[in-house]
Amino acid sequence: LYYRPPYSWELMMNFFRVRTISHVEKVTDKGVYQRSLQIEENGIIYLGWIEIKPMADANKVAIKVSNSLEKVILTVISKTRRAFDLDVDPKQFPKLLNKGVRLPGSFDGFEVSCRAIIGQQVTVKAATTLSGRVAKNIGTKAVTPWKDIDRYFPTAKEIGEYKDIRDSLGANGIIRSRSDTIVSLAKLVANGEINFKNNQNIDELRDILKSIKGIGPWSAEYILMRSISWPDAFPVSDLVIKNKLITHLYDEDKMKISDLSHKYSKYVIG
Repeated sequence: LYYRPPYSWELMMNFFRVRTISHVEKVTDKGVYQRSLQIEENGIIYLGWIEIKPMADANKVAIKVSNSLEKVILTVISKTRRAFDLDVDPKQFPKLLNKGVRLPGSFDGFEVSCRAIIGQQVTVKAATTLSGRVAKNIGTKAVTPWKDIDRYFPTAKEIGEYKDIRDSLGANGIIRSRSDTIVSLAKLVANGEINFKNNQNIDELRDILKSIKGIGPWSAEYILMRSISWPDAFPVSDLVIKNKLITHLYDEDKMKISDLSHKYSKYVIG
């Protein structure tokens, strides 16, 4: 799969490496991305696995796909291109932006949305651990070439039909309020109100997400950014973004951080 250079594969893999869901996906020491993958098309669920790695001295990545996904290979390619933002033209980036940067997407909108919900008010490492527990204990078994990738992340339908799902999520460390949010999201995805495809109106999808108890503006924007690779998403209330913005303004104005915080507080905090 071709892309327009420059592309910092290392930067992308560093992002995924600390967020991979154990038993479902991983990034190897050599920067190779591997995962189980299930795709539903026309009521049929196809189960398999994929492996993606950069090709040396070429502006493209190599993708290896299990034979079981042959009938949905075009969908696999489309998901891969979106997950790794291979279609973007870096010439369109703002002048100061690192041209090797790409927007990390996802292979499954529901999966990354659950990951975002689980990650509310906890560290990235904690969210990764909890998501892995959910996959291991609730997800369907997967057969892949890698012994440490042995599960599919549970689908929205599976979450909706799972007996005592709230108690099961709780047993895996997910607090009750987040469990309720995941279940509410699963119902909307299962009945088609949310499809995580680019043909759904962005404003409508944002409103639906924010109508779910437990999904605020930050989570909604993050889900839009990762699930459908929406480039204009902006989780403005994110603490890291605030701190980065303050640092940038501080460097720019050469002011004391206390003075800067006061000067820009209505923009950064408000």
